[in-house]
Amino acid sequence: MSILKRLAIIINKAQRGARMSEENKSVDEFEDAKDSMVRWQQNALERRTSANSHFLTYAAAILALQTAVVIDKDTIVIGWPITFIVGGAFAIVSLVLGSLVVLIRLRDARLTARIARYRLSKRTPGEIQDLRESTTCLGKATNVIIPFQVVSFSVSAILFCIWVVGSHWSKF
Repeated sequence: MSILKRLAIIINKAQRGARMSEENKSVDEFEDAKDSMVRWQQNALERRTSANSHFLTYAAAILALQTAVVIDKDTIVIGWPITFIVGGAFAIVSLVLGSLVVLIRLRDARLTARIARYRLSKRTPGEIQDLRESTTCLGKATNVIIPFQVVSFSVSAILFCIWVVGSHWSKF
């Protein structure tokens, strides 16, 4: 074999190796991006769950404080009753919405686990797609409900603070 033919073969192999390297590199970049997306989705999920838990706890705390005021033997009349009642109503709404989010998230987790089992057991793509559509709807419902939970809690907390200041104004 002539030197030129050998050189052509070596160049050809080098070019194929470079293409393979580029393909492997793009596959590796895709896998890294996919792993990053999964990590960020998990992070967002944990933060959403944590925020929901905090707002549930705070709404329950406002209701507990209001209950303590109502059942206190020294309480004869509650000043600023409308503010007190409306604030309590918003705390109840926040508590109900937060509980609803918890139930939706539990259902979503069960369906997601079922999707994984269906994929392993080679179920039809139609069955899997139906479950995916259900989990998508549940995720959208959660994304709609959480802002209402936050707003209702915020209104409740603000009204509670207004009630405390207003009903005890004479002490200032």
